[in-house]
Amino acid sequence: MAQQVRTISSSAGLQTWTPSGAAGAAILAVDDEGYVESSATGNTASGTLALQSPFAIPSDAVINSLAVRAKVRLAAAGSRIIRCGFSGTQMADTQSLTSTSWTYMDFPFAMNPSTSSSWTPTAVNSLTTAYLRAYADADGPTVHADYLAIVVDYTSDDEPDPDPEDPISIPGISAIMSGNVPVIKVMAGTTEIWPSPAAIVQFTVTGTSFAPQIELRSGSTSVTTWSSDSSTIGGTSLSPAITWADNGPHIVTLKVSRRADLTTINCGFDSTNDTGRYGPGTTYNYSPQPVTAITGLRQLTGLKRFLAANTTLSGELDFTGCKALEFIECFGSSTESVILDGCSSLIRLCVEGNNIPVLDLNPVRTTLRDLRAAAMQGGVLEILPVSGNLTSLYHFCVRGQEIIMMPLLSQMPSIEQWWVWGCDIASPGTPTSTVLNSCLAYNNSMPQSVVDELLVYIQGNVLASSGNVRLDGNAAPSSAGETAANALIARGGWSVTTELGSGGTEPEPPEEIDATIFTTALSKRTVFGHQSVGYQVLQGVTMLAGELGLSNPTYPDIESTSLPSTGGFLAHFYAGTNGNAYTKTAEFLSHLQSGLAAQVDIVVLKFCYADLRSGSGYTPAQMFAEYKAWVNAVESQFPHIAVIYATEAIVMGENSDGANNGLRQTFNNLVRAEYGASGRLWDVAGIQSTDPDGNKILYGGVESLYSGYASPDQRHIYGLGRTTVATPLLKIIAQI
Repeated sequence: MAQQVRTISSSAGLQTWTPSGAAGAAILAVDDEGYVESSATGNTASGTLALQSPFAIPSDAVINSLAVRAKVRLAAAGSRIIRCGFSGTQMADTQSLTSTSWTYMDFPFAMNPSTSSSWTPTAVNSLTTAYLRAYADADGPTVHADYLAIVVDYTSDDEPDPDPEDPISIPGISAIMSGNVPVIKVMAGTTEIWPSPAAIVQFTVTGTSFAPQIELRSGSTSVTTWSSDSSTIGGTSLSPAITWADNGPHIVTLKVSRRADLTTINCGFDSTNDTGRYGPGTTYNYSPQPVTAITGLRQLTGLKRFLAANTTLSGELDFTGCKALEFIECFGSSTESVILDGCSSLIRLCVEGNNIPVLDLNPVRTTLRDLRAAAMQGGVLEILPVSGNLTSLYHFCVRGQEIIMMPLLSQMPSIEQWWVWGCDIASPGTPTSTVLNSCLAYNNSMPQSVVDELLVYIQGNVLASSGNVRLDGNAAPSSAGETAANALIARGGWSVTTELGSGGTEPEPPEEIDATIFTTALSKRTVFGHQSVGYQVLQGVTMLAGELGLSNPTYPDIESTSLPSTGGFLAHFYAGTNGNAYTKTAEFLSHLQSGLAAQVDIVVLKFCYADLRSGSGYTPAQMFAEYKAWVNAVESQFPHIAVIYATEAIVMGENSDGANNGLRQTFNNLVRAEYGASGRLWDVAGIQSTDPDGNKILYGGVESLYSGYASPDQRHIYGLGRTTVATPLLKIIAQI
């Protein structure tokens, strides 16, 4: 006899339940840390939840029993009627819940409610949801729910034979129960003998073919099988060729009779991506496969290489217990979470360009040598606080995104390559490494004291004859910092770039601003509608305040903060949706018509570069007509308001989006022709495409964002670019 248990997805929410404990109205695992709670009175609390993965009951199985299992309790003494099922119309008999302690309750289904007949493997395998209902009771306490699952007991001849090399294994069992409580693991001394030593890895594939590669340890006698729905499987057990008649998605299951023997999973790798000192090597280069999800990686204790670069892989990768894992290579994929608990051998983690918002390096902080986590798709990466030193780390690259809680340089005693440009870093900590020979930290927000500290430390403690330091796009060094930079350059093999010289010059912006103009601008009542580039302009305003020795201004968000009734402000909001200029004009006008106009004197709306592309669905002329209509509406309906006109932001011509700069220039020329003589034109594109010496930057004859102002993604503005674009805006505001 065997048993299958399928719990609900941790991201699924119940309709009329509310969150408690962990964030989000979702039943979690059996952990008592996050649960949902019903309403004590009023409407019935209920909801359908998706299962984590489909069942895989063998086709010859006899179904012995099937039940929906819930882990529930009462918040206070009393009783509530509850029941479970598969939907609102397929429910088991009700039961009374009276316990205030967590209790497992099974709701059996002797027959298939859809057919009123016995369960078949096909019917069980088609189950995708579970349902929980707590009935309203005016005097009843709140119900807490922490766990929901469908449990199936079945008998089948299609169960694996015991592994002759592992006589203490327990084959064919997917769950062990102590009463109604599932057992997590079974140990024989210090040896884990259950879950089964077999590896069962599932791949979700969207495409008509799938050809992964795997490796087993030398001398392995493990039996390896592949299976999938309605597929043709060719090739070998280590390099299968699986095809389907449609794009799916399809579920592919890999079974290896001894999980410790599986050493490599390769769904795609390119050794030229993010090359470094450590890596799997060119022998693993392989074309990316159309895999979108992989589960079953936990406790693959022999896995050394996981390769899924340049794929469509998304979701969570749970490597818990993969104690031999050395390389995770997911360059250019879309994974959203990487769990590293127990990965005590990890050397290199490459997740550049993925979609991971939070990364915990604590489980690997003593072994990790190479971290490549740059340019996340969401533009922000939070690195959880590290409890000690990253003792072996030589390469740290998180460039091109906002970093939250970055480990300090003092926690990287072996760091050689610290690549953090374009991360808005202000206080990286004091370095301790004597081998820091590549410090690329340009386009950040470091004050002069930090720039000086880095230069003086590297010059005095790093004895290498060659190296590279880039600190441009931060504050200029003092004379002490310049002296250290010059001493490094004098070694002959060092390149040092900072603001104001020292081996790589960046002249001052062509326009300057003084404290009087700055404070005058901030005394006006202005609202700025924008998206990401506009937010960087506000950061430029903050940088200017620091340079002038003034207090940092605040920028009230009109959509979440009440504006001051007196005095000036530079308020803002994220206007509309990027890629649709019409939503931005409509939202801004709506705000004005809804009472904002009575509180402000000046408005400015800046379009993003993303608002005009070849596939936007409107021409530059049509976008200008919409912009002009918005200007006319504001000026006619609210004559006391002064509009600051603005051109659209551009990108570097070399960028993949640079081909659309021609469309943007057409729009911008229309804006210049209409409003250029007003004295209130903020020519964003004109400023972006003019270097500090006044030279016009063109690419293919079209205005192009100057590289010295650009972020690493070549589309946004960083460092000097922020203050350069912000200065003219403040001057225009001040003169109104």
